[in-house]
Amino acid sequence: MALPPFAAAGLPPFPSTPGPNPADLANGVPIAFQSAPLGTTVNFTPGVAETLPVNGWPSAYLPEQEQNFSVTLNHNYFGFFIQDRWKATPKRTFNDVLRYDFESGLSDQMDVSHKGFQPRVGLAWSPNQKTVIRSGFGIFDDRYAMPFLFITYPQRPAILAGADLPPNRRGAESAVYQLTQYPYIPIPGVPTPAQLAADFFRTGQVMSHSVVGTAAAPTSVGYSYTERKSPIPYSEQASLEINRDIGHGFTVGAGYLFVAAHHLLRSTLGNVCPVEGISSGPYPCDPTGAPPPGYPAGKNYYSGVPRYPAGLICCNDLSGNSAYHGGTLQVNKAAGNFFTINASYTLSHTLDDGTFATFISVPEDVFRRSSERATSNQDARHRFVSNFSLNGPSTGFLRNFLLSNIVTLQSPRPFTLFVGFDANNDLIPAADRVGNLSRNTYKGDSLQTWDIHLGRTFHFPQEGVRLEVGVDAFNLMNHVNVDEVVGVYGTYNLCGGSEPRKYKDAASLAIQAGQVGGCPAAGPPEPNRLFGTPRTMFNPRQLQLSMKLMF
Repeated sequence: MALPPFAAAGLPPFPSTPGPNPADLANGVPIAFQSAPLGTTVNFTPGVAETLPVNGWPSAYLPEQEQNFSVTLNHNYFGFFIQDRWKATPKRTFNDVLRYDFESGLSDQMDVSHKGFQPRVGLAWSPNQKTVIRSGFGIFDDRYAMPFLFITYPQRPAILAGADLPPNRRGAESAVYQLTQYPYIPIPGVPTPAQLAADFFRTGQVMSHSVVGTAAAPTSVGYSYTERKSPIPYSEQASLEINRDIGHGFTVGAGYLFVAAHHLLRSTLGNVCPVEGISSGPYPCDPTGAPPPGYPAGKNYYSGVPRYPAGLICCNDLSGNSAYHGGTLQVNKAAGNFFTINASYTLSHTLDDGTFATFISVPEDVFRRSSERATSNQDARHRFVSNFSLNGPSTGFLRNFLLSNIVTLQSPRPFTLFVGFDANNDLIPAADRVGNLSRNTYKGDSLQTWDIHLGRTFHFPQEGVRLEVGVDAFNLMNHVNVDEVVGVYGTYNLCGGSEPRKYKDAASLAIQAGQVGGCPAAGPPEPNRLFGTPRTMFNPRQLQLSMKLMF
């Protein structure tokens, strides 16, 4: 981001036209990585170069390195269960299940848990001929997140003598590639991310660095690990549903669903010096200084000095949690053999603590991870879905016609107001939030779609042979549905005392029109004018013709 202190003097941080930004001294890359070859021993000579073909390659390594990027595992997943069904009375039935799952073959990466017992129970009760009540509770285990166990498998971690870091995977010290993090802040003598990319695409060359990090000679090589004593991810699910037959093909229902997930994968970064600094041990670091003017009160501000002389230290653990509460109302109506209509409304709330292992989901403050719990960005508070189908008669002009449609109305998903640069100076530029706002305080756009289908079936004299012809229109009214909005606010505190809260509200429109000032003195003079504008869209109207021959 072309924002102070990384912007060129005299140029606006956000250009009026899209494209290369002359103010962006940071090359627009918050974190840049490049893999490079190593020798077969730890004490190799830095500066080993490898040249990949510049006219295209199937993988980011030479063919002779294939064995170093291939892993053969005897990974197995086992599941056992006992199930019982007890019909206590003609109107009351109990179901109970005990399931046990476990995985094997992951001992190099973690100490696999063998506590995978999952009890489940269900009840169905019909107090009369027109009413059914169903309820249940169960524990459901998930599998370990394999991509995050093996994404760094061929990479050798930095060597930091005496560092109090959890162990890497077994055998990592003999890996033959390294993942190097290059700084996005311009440093004399160190190539910028843009220069690295240009050199790579022109020459195909990558260069290795020493994996040994010392205070006198820091390494840019990173360190990644997954918590060895990883518990099994699981969810608790409970439900209650009541359905009632009103008569004349009319039924109503009400239900509640609760889902709580635990031990979800979370990522954080381990190369941050605490605010108070560290005065003892092999890796001391200085305490932080004063924050810039207008910095949010009560928010940690860091020194900007890494705790360890190494690159990105990525820590994956299974400490994440989420919860879903949802109540549903349903109405169903059938009118003979020709017409049916269904409608359902859901009021729900989803919370989590940032359980997506991406850079924007790492905690804003690694020492205050509990403050990440908030409304999830998957939360859709209100959702209404209605559909009907109209079948033509078996004779006459309208015979074998089918008309059906689905109407979906959904309230906005929330988004986080991101600063857009490393405001708290903790070397993590992607996760900083504006002011003291929590995650996902800004509401995006609502969703409104109407899909319709018209079809007809033609029967042939041959038995079982028929042709189905149909036309479908998705988003029939061509309603503009915004999927995601730009969440980069552009500075580290609210400007002008006004907080934007939802898509196209007065505060958002004022920002986009350049009418908001009063920003913190150390940041840009105004917020990002692209804030709150559409970033991705759902599909416009689509028409589809189909023919299906069945015989």
